[in-house]
Amino acid sequence: SRFMHTVGSRNLQEADPLYNSVITVENDEEEKQYKLYGRRWIMLTIFCFVTLGASSLQMVYAPIASVVSKHYGVTSKDVDLMAICFNLLALPSSILSAYVMVRFGLKKTLMLGLCGTATGAWMRFLAAYMSSTLAVQFWVMVAGQCISAIFATCISLNVISMMAGNWFGEGERSIAASLGFIWNLLGMGLVFGMVPAVVSSDSTGLQYVLVGEAGYLSSLFIIVLLFFQVLQPSSLCCQHHLLLDTTTLTPKHQFPS
Repeated sequence: SRFMHTVGSRNLQEADPLYNSVITVENDEEEKQYKLYGRRWIMLTIFCFVTLGASSLQMVYAPIASVVSKHYGVTSKDVDLMAICFNLLALPSSILSAYVMVRFGLKKTLMLGLCGTATGAWMRFLAAYMSSTLAVQFWVMVAGQCISAIFATCISLNVISMMAGNWFGEGERSIAASLGFIWNLLGMGLVFGMVPAVVSSDSTGLQYVLVGEAGYLSSLFIIVLLFFQVLQPSSLCCQHHLLLDTTTLTPKHQFPS
């Protein structure tokens, strides 16, 4: 049988300013048609800026390692922990994000990731204003970096797969995933060019970098809260609907939109 998904009593073929295209998928006895929304590219753009900010945290200290080491009186290996902690925490972070995505869905996962990442970023910035030694301030910065690493890795590594699967058709998912990955690398690359230009040899300017990252991530949290959208179950992409058709799990156990 051939049918078109409906939203309420409205057929998806009706005029819709956000309408982009309809794809057809054959699944055993049924041939189904699914709507692709034009605003999927806006959602992908928001995500790209999110992953850019999250990935930039990992390498922010790398190009100025000698400056940070001299200012805080620590070794260069201690400064390297700022980047290494992202790799060390990747596995537990991936397990956490997998659970959160299944339990709460795409938007809430993004919001949680941004909230945790921004919290760690603000912790790094505020450490400089503690009434303690520079060494203690440094290790508070490391703690903030580890908090950011846990939540930033959730965004950078795992969310793009759900983003592509929920919003894009089969022929576009690889493009969407590739763009997310490219912006991930772009975030790490940008700090290598921008941070040395802002931070001087006596560490002046480091606080501007840290508060800039924290403010950027906090702004993105508000943008995701207000503007990022999720699809309703009746208009999910074909991959998600086929999963519901071909498994014995109930819809509540599947990835929500």
